[in-house]
Amino acid sequence: MMILAFNLFGHPGEKAVRAVAQMENIAVKDVPPSSFATPLSLLAAPSCSMGYGGMGQPAAQSGSFSDTMLVFAGMDRKQISRFVDLVNASGAPRIALKAMMTPTNASWTAEQLREELEKEHQYFQNLRNNNKQ
Repeated sequence: MMILAFNLFGHPGEKAVRAVAQMENIAVKDVPPSSFATPLSLLAAPSCSMGYGGMGQPAAQSGSFSDTMLVFAGMDRKQISRFVDLVNASGAPRIALKAMMTPTNASWTAEQLREELEKEHQYFQNLRNNNKQ
C-alpha cells in the first residue's frame, strides 16, 4: 500500500496525512515535480507491484501544477475510505485531488490524472448548478 503524494510538503493537511499513513502502515512517497510527467505505475514501482505495467519512459520536463494531489496505489476502496475518514476526523484541511490508481490510469502521468480530475470536478459542479435552477 502506498500513497503517491504530489505537492504535499507544506500543505496544511500534510501532518495529518503522514500521521494517518504511519498509523495505517501505508507508505507515503513524495513525488518531486521533475517526475510529474512519469507514468504513475513507474512512480509506484517497485514498492507497489500491482501488475499494471508501465508504459513509456519518464520525461525530463518538470511538473506543471502546484495543487496537492494524492494517488492511492495498491489500496481498495474500503482502505481508501478509512484513510480519508481518519484524515478528515483529525480536522485537517481537505485535499481535493485524490484518486485510486487503476489499470486505466496507471499509464497516465500525474499531469494527465490532474487534468481528468479537474474535468470530473467541473462536470459535477455543472450538474449541481443545473439542479439548483
